[in-house]
Amino acid sequence: TYSCVVAGGASLAALGVLVRVTGDVDVMAVRDERGEITLAPEAFPSFLTEAIREVGRELNLPADWMNTQMASGLKAGMPPGFAERVTWRQFGGLHVGFVGRRDLIALKLEAASDDPPHGRTDVHLGDLVSLGAAPEELDEAAREGDVKDSQADIFKARKLLGYEPTVPLEEGLRHTVAWFKAS
Repeated sequence: TYSCVVAGGASLAALGVLVRVTGDVDVMAVRDERGEITLAPEAFPSFLTEAIREVGRELNLPADWMNTQMASGLKAGMPPGFAERVTWRQFGGLHVGFVGRRDLIALKLEAASDDPPHGRTDVHLGDLVSLGAAPEELDEAAREGDVKDSQADIFKARKLLGYEPTVPLEEGLRHTVAWFKAS
């Protein structure tokens, strides 16, 4: 049995949060035989790579329909408590974990705030709307992961989600300076 954690649109669809076609299956982590969850390796094991190719050929999918590209972008690793928020399902010899709501919000916020290489910001913002992310959840998500390292503009989050920061700029800057001094 191979155990992997799926995020993105495939996770949203599997959890019944939204119904839309997704372009790929983002594998962000794997679970070993001890139950430890770690970021997915760059390449799948050979038996899984062959199965992915076979499914792709049969269903006329692109070669990278199942990939680990998302894991390479998670510089900070997974947030605390991530493993406890994963929902697991068994599909034959494949055990699939689906990322929980809190982590999906954080990942979608990060994806929407980064400069999109493929113009997908609208999809990620749409997913945030489908998740019904409350301003407090967006604020919490913005404090986790790589979002804090982004130079994102919150214009679209304000316009589409009604998001307003809960921490004034001056206070946020004081916290930021204090964090850098402590690091």
